[in-house]
Amino acid sequence: MFRPLLLVLIVLSSGGCGVTTAQASELNIELIEAKGFTDIYVSGKSKKRSIEQIGKEVNALFSEVMNPLLDEGIGVDIKIINIDLPGYIDYMRGDGNRDIRIIKDMSIYKMKFKFRLTSDSGELITEGEYSIKEFLDGRATRIGINKYSSIYYFKPHLEKWIKSLR
Repeated sequence: MFRPLLLVLIVLSSGGCGVTTAQASELNIELIEAKGFTDIYVSGKSKKRSIEQIGKEVNALFSEVMNPLLDEGIGVDIKIINIDLPGYIDYMRGDGNRDIRIIKDMSIYKMKFKFRLTSDSGELITEGEYSIKEFLDGRATRIGINKYSSIYYFKPHLEKWIKSLR
């Protein structure tokens, strides 16, 4: 299996040739039993496709937010335990009887995950569990700002969490 963040250094010495591996900082994200998440459905997609899309978006979001830690050489393991998107799916609604996510003011969104941070040498820095539970609180009209992501509203909370780790 190809691991892009694993560096292999070939060290030449007078006694011959040796191979040394050095573990670079890496980000590992895993959705734990995503089929059991509270509400992970994306409008117009099956549960399987919704899980795939949310998985890609979670990877992109955490990769962006965790960059400062990765640049410092810290390894990050994230295990997502639950995601609850704001609003609810209204089935067979609208043009063509499509499934539509209805988001109103004061809709709740949640994310719960376990994390583990390690140094370059593999020593444990910290580990724990973190939960986000917030209301959209009048921001429902701005949801369309990023129409290509179903989870971008978690970003400010994740950035705040990272600052609290330092």
